[in-house]
Amino acid sequence: MFSDDLARTFDCGTTRKSSVINETQVSLKELAQEAFILPSRQFAPGWSEEIEHLCQQFGFSPNVIQEGTMMLTILGLVAGGVGIALLPANAQNIQRKGVIYKSIAESTPTVPMAAVWRADDNSPILREFLEVTRAMAK
Repeated sequence: MFSDDLARTFDCGTTRKSSVINETQVSLKELAQEAFILPSRQFAPGWSEEIEHLCQQFGFSPNVIQEGTMMLTILGLVAGGVGIALLPANAQNIQRKGVIYKSIAESTPTVPMAAVWRADDNSPILREFLEVTRAMAK
């Protein structure tokens, strides 16, 4: 089976030290001078490219100071004050001390996600996994 009704948009992860801390929403243009933490191009090339393309649409290339291989690594670097990160909006479900999530004022692209499983798998674990995944994608 296949489900493509999962999607994500972007939010900004920052710390109290950031210049955008007092904003309720952040314009991408305001992030032009910030240090960015991007997902590793080796492990998530599409995500990295999407962020770079999004920034370029607003007239700048992100100043990439560090790359992270996993979401928790990226959040740890943000919490440590290394830089900011554009994250999937559902990353807010991960409460990391020192990370403040800000909505992006502009419309950001929806990044499609998909799940694939055996058609004959009726296990309760699979059903629960799909429910949680759909809820996290919203």
